[in-house]
Amino acid sequence: MRSIRMHASLLRVLQGLFLAGLLSGCYTTREVTLDYPLEPAAVRTINEGGGDALLVLADSQTVGAMQLAVDSVMVRWFDGEWSAAPLANVRSIMFIDPDEYWSQTLKGVLYGAAGFAAIALVDGLAHDRPDILAQTLAAAAVGGLGSILTRNAWGQFTDPRVRYTIRPPRTVEEEASREADRRRVEAGARASIPDLNARSRRFRVEPGFLLGQGNSINAESDASNPLVIGGLGSFGMELWDRFEGGLELSVASHAFGRGSPDERVIQLMILLTGTFFPLENSGLFVRGGVGLGTYSASGTYTGPIVTSPHVTPPTVTADGIAICLGGGYDFRLNDSWSLRPAIRYAITPLSGLELNDQVILATGRTRTLLLASFSIVFKGAM
Repeated sequence: MRSIRMHASLLRVLQGLFLAGLLSGCYTTREVTLDYPLEPAAVRTINEGGGDALLVLADSQTVGAMQLAVDSVMVRWFDGEWSAAPLANVRSIMFIDPDEYWSQTLKGVLYGAAGFAAIALVDGLAHDRPDILAQTLAAAAVGGLGSILTRNAWGQFTDPRVRYTIRPPRTVEEEASREADRRRVEAGARASIPDLNARSRRFRVEPGFLLGQGNSINAESDASNPLVIGGLGSFGMELWDRFEGGLELSVASHAFGRGSPDERVIQLMILLTGTFFPLENSGLFVRGGVGLGTYSASGTYTGPIVTSPHVTPPTVTADGIAICLGGGYDFRLNDSWSLRPAIRYAITPLSGLELNDQVILATGRTRTLLLASFSIVFKGAM
């Protein structure tokens, strides 16, 4: 019992040493002080180390930068908007030191491999395992691979930083020069900010309205009027330039000219969609999708077959692979919102029409829908 307790305690100590070695002393900041205006070599170094940076502005406000330009910093505010913060208005810039990235990665891999190997070695010695060497090497490989796979997680807490501090103005003339530079940069960047905001919004939410017409697939079970109305909900994300991938749920229902109050026909489709904008500066788009389609007609069946037990109102159902093709135009209202009118054609070859889930009425039928859609699109920053 005492040996087991000592073994467990030793494992905890080794795990603690592993975490302590990985975390302690790794987060360091290299300080660099610069004069204004910045030398071209300094600006180039800052740009090369850009990406996720932390800025302190002249009014002591702290913001996060997503992109650094040659004579200005494009700042990502917390509400998802881009704004220009000229270097003349920046006190300090801090980001992960690019010169230390790979050495820090190697250090993490070695820590992970050593920590897992030590635990496996102690476990093997405690249980007197004959294959202790193989287990230790395998554990070291697992630890090293785990460190590589989790690099982005532990790197945020351990990567060395570099902070570039810009000296404050020392004379009235220098202050006036910086103010002129600030105004020039802000005026030049103002025209490009709307396009940056639009490009940053990659996540899409799209609710919409459908109106169209469906075909008759069974004389004894179809609705008395082929006109349908419905709605759609689509979620997507820009995967590549001018291409969006998404997931869409749509429902189209027979709504007019019912023969009885119980009459109802519903077509449901769940699709994986792709939306492509063929022209770079145009809202014209084409969209295709494939997924599952279901058909349900309740209270419409008038044929001679009666199931046992009898069901009122009778329901005819079917399902199959759904394919949808169409196109439309995206009218942008602002960076976040747009309107999308479109036309789509959906086809669903059905596996078979079943009455009350008991009797096959027909096979080899196809449901088609020609629909006009109108949707409101919200795009969010990711």
